[in-house]
Amino acid sequence: MILIADEWSGLDCRQLTMKDPTWSDVARLVGNLDASKRTMVILKRDEDNNLIIGGGRGQYVISASVDGDRFFSLVLSGKPSSPDVCLNIGGQEAEYPPDQVVDEVAAIACATEYLKSGKMDANFEWRED
Repeated sequence: MILIADEWSGLDCRQLTMKDPTWSDVARLVGNLDASKRTMVILKRDEDNNLIIGGGRGQYVISASVDGDRFFSLVLSGKPSSPDVCLNIGGQEAEYPPDQVVDEVAAIACATEYLKSGKMDANFEWRED
């Protein structure tokens, strides 16, 4: 497993890359996301399979790719509708539907399961994009 985390300084992006990260590495880097300077953590099982956690400050969007040609977003069914949430992920601001925005507990749970098994956490609902 490879972990990649971004760190922005203006328009310049520096990437931290770790081979075989520990659970505490993942929890620390997800916890450091701030949707400004640190916006994204990627867990790569291999070239075609990864989990991306973006955002920060208690609001995260999680997506996964499977076999390089199937893409999924974590969604929370039954979440009350509200305006879209603007998040900076990967250095770009975008609007995300509120049912795709999760808290830090969910983000770390998904990352932990992916680190352990290389698969999306079955305790959550995933919508194929």
